[in-house]
Amino acid sequence: MAPIFPLRLNRVLKNAARRLQSSARKPLRDTRRLTAMKRDPSSGKSHRRNTAPMLSSPRCGAKTRSGQSCNAPRVSGKPRCRMHGGANGSGAPAGNSNALKHGLHTKEARERRSAIRRLIRDAEETLAEVE
Repeated sequence: MAPIFPLRLNRVLKNAARRLQSSARKPLRDTRRLTAMKRDPSSGKSHRRNTAPMLSSPRCGAKTRSGQSCNAPRVSGKPRCRMHGGANGSGAPAGNSNALKHGLHTKEARERRSAIRRLIRDAEETLAEVE
């Protein structure tokens, strides 16, 4: 008796049935949050990796533009993540010359300017009295 399907299709159906049976026998994958499955693209196989330290590490907490706190892990020894100032070399240098005041708005400069204005006002009043 001739096969109902062509030989190649018969083989494909048998392989599919075999795959279904073997997957039914496999135990269900562990879906806990602390253990994740990662696929290795070169071999197609997957392996477990321990993500518990990464998930339990302290978080940055900087306020983002959306108003929520940043959930990136913070850099060790610093209070913020690498994107919010925890990276090496971030922040102002010691003795920042850009932050020096130019002296225009210091208390002494304001008092000097007001004294000069008073002198000018007094001089104008004296000139107005003389004329």
